[in-house]
Amino acid sequence: QTASAHPAKTQPETNALNFPQLNSWIRGNKTLENTSLRKMGFNERSLGVGAALGLASLALTFFVRDSKNFLPTESLSESGESAQVSAIREFVKKEPSTLSTSYWYVLAILVLFSLANSSDTFLLLRARELGFSPWAVVMVYAFYNFFYSLLSYPIGVLSDRFGRWRIIVVGWLIYASVYAGFAFLPISQAWGLWPLMAVYGVYMALTDGVGKALIADHAPRESRGKAMGLFYGLTGATTFVASLGAGLVWDHFGATPALMLGSFFSILAVAALAIFRDQVESPAALS
Repeated sequence: QTASAHPAKTQPETNALNFPQLNSWIRGNKTLENTSLRKMGFNERSLGVGAALGLASLALTFFVRDSKNFLPTESLSESGESAQVSAIREFVKKEPSTLSTSYWYVLAILVLFSLANSSDTFLLLRARELGFSPWAVVMVYAFYNFFYSLLSYPIGVLSDRFGRWRIIVVGWLIYASVYAGFAFLPISQAWGLWPLMAVYGVYMALTDGVGKALIADHAPRESRGKAMGLFYGLTGATTFVASLGAGLVWDHFGATPALMLGSFFSILAVAALAIFRDQVESPAALS
């Protein structure tokens, strides 16, 4: 499915995120006939597949074991405490280690980029606007996820070899290009969404794990929990702001300005990295 002669309007009957009817079905209304959920191809098996995958993920957690080497395993001390409890007590007594200056620069640049990183829902709305059916929207999003999952591991290996910042800058530039492509793609060439979503998967593979690795690189081992918490908290908040802002711009000015906001902040993050390059160089070792 590519495009029709005119942009499709996102009516309730064709909305791919029809939560009220799905909620009604879950709470006891088993009749899906003549609803938008049925028109989208939804059936009882859809929830069954999701439940099975969730249970499989839960089962796999029982095969994960914590490292036995995290703390020494000597016998009880003179006070009757185990070596593990004594080690924890000593650790708590220590003053909390401070995060490095380079960490704060890294965090600031990643947070700046997260202002570009609005919800992927806007890309799906753009696909609907260009005439894609709800089913085609699902397929094009699966196409993106295929490339993301396929390339994540090899790109992680490349980041170890060539440096994380080089990899992430390439990803951010790809992001800016993809959002500009979504913004200006004409309906007559709506097929272009397929390669754009594939390239978007490349961006995600380039940046997702690498950004977390940068945080870990710049935080001492005993403070990595705090470092990751700050990273997720701040980027989560700014991503919410980015999505809210993109939605407001979309409603008042249309899709093109809303999507170009993503390109703008992505380029701004690359510029900030160029300016503060010396401050964000990875430390030799943080153990």
